[in-house]
Amino acid sequence: PADGLTGYFPVSDDGSTRYFTAIGGAFIDILVKLTNAGTATLSSIAATLTGWSTEFSIASSPPTSISAGNSDTMVVRFSPATGAKGYRNPTLNIASNNPGTKSTYTIQVNTAAVAVPAATTGVASAIGGGSATLAGTFTPNHIAATCYFQYKLVASSTWLTSSTNTVAGFSPTPSTKVISGLTVGQNYHFRAVVYNSINTITSIPTTGTTSTDPWIGAVVAFTA
Repeated sequence: PADGLTGYFPVSDDGSTRYFTAIGGAFIDILVKLTNAGTATLSSIAATLTGWSTEFSIASSPPTSISAGNSDTMVVRFSPATGAKGYRNPTLNIASNNPGTKSTYTIQVNTAAVAVPAATTGVASAIGGGSATLAGTFTPNHIAATCYFQYKLVASSTWLTSSTNTVAGFSPTPSTKVISGLTVGQNYHFRAVVYNSINTITSIPTTGTTSTDPWIGAVVAFTA
């Protein structure tokens, strides 16, 4: 299979693809290249999908035959419902006149219905000596998302940024970071932040304290 941007990824019989993602309410077409590596023509080629039948379809069927040494393509369409989130792993079944274990040839198609992430700010702990541990909970809603914390003096308008962690999946995931260089006795604000390929880092403001975006947690105060 290929996504049209990064090339083909060979998949063996009973193997699985890389992950393809689509936002609920949209669709992605997954291009599948079939290659006849044998010395005789493959005929009676037919493709079916099993599992997650309402969200997957064959948008372009394969040819019924492929001559020896040649290739052709088909298209699997992934169309998650509006608001859908989570992993989907249907099976693509490719039948032909090929004798033996490679008919029917089966492939697990790895996909995920993705959405913008969410962040919830926790509490600051282990405060002392100019450092603190910041906590938050992050829901990636994607196969990969980046989470971190913004913090600043209450009197300042510009956020500083902690180092990042990578989170993945569709369940709330707790994460912490230790920050240092704080001024003892001063009041600080902090908040949890997360982004994935949908909202991206450009959606994260570096000034101001008010946000209704789900990927930016509420502002929490602590004293260093």
